[in-house]
Amino acid sequence: QYHEFEPGDVILKQGEDGDHFFVLECGQLDVLINGNVANTMGPGATFGHIALLYNCPRTATVQAKVASGAWAVQGSVFRKTLREQAQRNQEEHLRILEKIDILAGLSTRQKTHIGTYALLHEHVTAGNIVAGAGEVCKRLYLVQKGVLHVIKGGSRNDHGELEGGELVREVQTGECFGEQYLRSEASATMQENLVAFSDCELVCVLTEKLAEMLGADDLALAAQLEKAYMDFSLRRVPFIKAMRPQLQQTIINCEVTLVSAEAGRKLASLDAVNSSSLVMVLDGEFLREKDDKGTPLTRGCWCQDEEFLHLEREGKKEARGEECSLRPRQLVAGPKGGRIGVVTIRGVYRALSGGSELPEGSTEEVIDQIRKMLVVGRVPVFRGLADEQIDNLAKALKISSGWKVGEVVFDQGESGENCYIIIKGEVRVDGDGTLLRTLGPGVCFGERALLFDEPRSAK
Repeated sequence: QYHEFEPGDVILKQGEDGDHFFVLECGQLDVLINGNVANTMGPGATFGHIALLYNCPRTATVQAKVASGAWAVQGSVFRKTLREQAQRNQEEHLRILEKIDILAGLSTRQKTHIGTYALLHEHVTAGNIVAGAGEVCKRLYLVQKGVLHVIKGGSRNDHGELEGGELVREVQTGECFGEQYLRSEASATMQENLVAFSDCELVCVLTEKLAEMLGADDLALAAQLEKAYMDFSLRRVPFIKAMRPQLQQTIINCEVTLVSAEAGRKLASLDAVNSSSLVMVLDGEFLREKDDKGTPLTRGCWCQDEEFLHLEREGKKEARGEECSLRPRQLVAGPKGGRIGVVTIRGVYRALSGGSELPEGSTEEVIDQIRKMLVVGRVPVFRGLADEQIDNLAKALKISSGWKVGEVVFDQGESGENCYIIIKGEVRVDGDGTLLRTLGPGVCFGERALLFDEPRSAK
């Protein structure tokens, strides 16, 4: 709503409640604090927002100095507009951060905080040096508009511009520069110059702020980001994804070995990679030995030995890429080397059993015991048990297969000596000849008769 004011008219009065925000279109207004002129505003000035933002009385009096006109916005509209703008900014910042691969392991909540406290928008004109060789890389640069050049060598002239040097690559719109300096074991000192080839709009992530948010110093930031990515990636592996969150975290925190492999290094030669391993690629690429034309395993891909494939729940069909046909000890590091995280069957058993070492027995028996522990751990009635108790319960499990359709497991009114966990198939539950429900994989039944020492309540 548009308002006109004559000289001397009071628009806002110090100490009063406020319910409007104003934009001055023409004229001049005096700002008075405790009766003294503190400022004079001209066309385009805004006022009245402090009382609306902080729900406090007007902090000053605003009075027309000359004939003036201003637009007024109701407080409810003003607050709603700010909320919507803040939501749009947050969504835009998340979209930006999703494009930065080194941050892929961070949660949406963490990225939201980064977008609020660690992002900086910059405009750089063509020819300017954004960051120079020899400097510590303190930002990640995402190009929203324009092109950056990465140049090796060269020197600065008297105007601060770079002359000479060799063009290494271009950073186009939507691409990011600086991630290589946040890789584990990488130096944070820049080896090249970053120069604006054209006028650029950049979004910068301040690595110092990023480190503070993740509870790390600048030296530990790369390790923290690598751990977050390992956490994120392992939780995508089907049998780990099916575990209780507590067990997932135990494996990630205690049973992952991080290993670097130089170019051409065979994974079979690494002590951490044995014949019962799962390997997650964290950096670089890995190829099947003597097969340069095959599809490489890259960041976020994994391969596993047969023992791990047996741990996936029966009957569950998981989409698998070509990497799942490979086995860890068949791989060699690509031309630039790489870095992997390794989990072994021994480590999985330790996590599931609360620290116990692998029992004596054949590989098949060990895998069978781990599968039983996974099955027990997924049953709601057993989730409160300690890891050692789950281990003991799994040892008491017997796999009973070959049940035919219509075959009775137990009848209503019978005494109960066993409870059952469905691994595959379905069970029909009848009470007094009426269908009560149908149970599927992962469900436990028959435990009531054991817990309360009573006859079976259903068939």
